[in-house]
Amino acid sequence: MWDAGDWFKAVAKRRVLFDGQSQNSTRACWIGKVLLSSNEEEAVHILRMLNNDGVRPYLLINEQLKDSLQSALLLGRL
Repeated sequence: MWDAGDWFKAVAKRRVLFDGQSQNSTRACWIGKVLLSSNEEEAVHILRMLNNDGVRPYLLINEQLKDSLQSALLLGRL
């Protein structure tokens, strides 16, 4: 069964932020955070981050900290 993101790409010829092929990436964590957030402003900021530069900010922080949880928490505070 195809993920909804796959349908948008294949049928509507639209770009997506998240699809079935990116479920094993850090994008899954960020999309989960968007879906669970009760703060609309926070959700919009995360979606903008994913849309503009993907997870590059997280990867740059994690390259220095080498701790995925602390990197995500720091990025969340930023």
